[in-house]
Amino acid sequence: MESQNAFARRSKQLDVLVMNSVEPRRIQQASPDNLLCGVARDSVSQKDSTFLSVLPVEIRRLVYQFLLPTTVPLRDLISGGVAHVWVQGNTAILATCQQVYEETTNILYGESMFIIEVGYDSITLRHRRLLESGLVPEATPTFLELLSPSNMRRIRHLAINIKHVDSYTDGLRDKVQELVDALQNVERLKIVRINLDDRNRDIQRAQTVLRPFQKLRNFDSGSGLLLTGDITPDFARNLVRCVGIGAA
Repeated sequence: MESQNAFARRSKQLDVLVMNSVEPRRIQQASPDNLLCGVARDSVSQKDSTFLSVLPVEIRRLVYQFLLPTTVPLRDLISGGVAHVWVQGNTAILATCQQVYEETTNILYGESMFIIEVGYDSITLRHRRLLESGLVPEATPTFLELLSPSNMRRIRHLAINIKHVDSYTDGLRDKVQELVDALQNVERLKIVRINLDDRNRDIQRAQTVLRPFQKLRNFDSGSGLLLTGDITPDFARNLVRCVGIGAA
């Protein structure tokens, strides 16, 4: 079993999307009897933890969902569109023990929506944080360098926006293939939304950059694939048929 210091080191390796989403007051509100704080402060062993031995996993999940950063849909008052933003939370609980680490990271990465932007030379995460002031600052870190392989495997929900800005498709298709190769390691995809934005107005040519997605096979039962933007109905139906799931 890993030591407390080992878990502390692992928690520091969490990516920017959680390390920039800390709101200390929430952990105080969520643990009035100090069950959670006591585990971290006193280094209680996993087998002696009241939190783990008394509370059923369903209740623990409610605690985790209250504490952890998560994504929520937010309507843009100007455009009328809906975007997913990160709501602040606290990740200190991840540094307590192996079981809590596994349970919390499965929720943190498995229940949040990751917004990915793919261009001819980049694959970035669109990371928007909702602050208490109502402001929504945005960062665009490189997605594949941001997450460790173990956390990448936990992802379930993705919204992928692919921008085709000129007649050159090879570079963009290569980036799509790079993303698909990384997603092959995801254990179970649940919802994947793919949007193609063709600025060159050549849909037949542009939608060919989506062909690497045909190789995805790691969708969970009851999963959905939603295709939007500059994609013909025939191409969309064929892509859904290739991955072997229904439309979202």
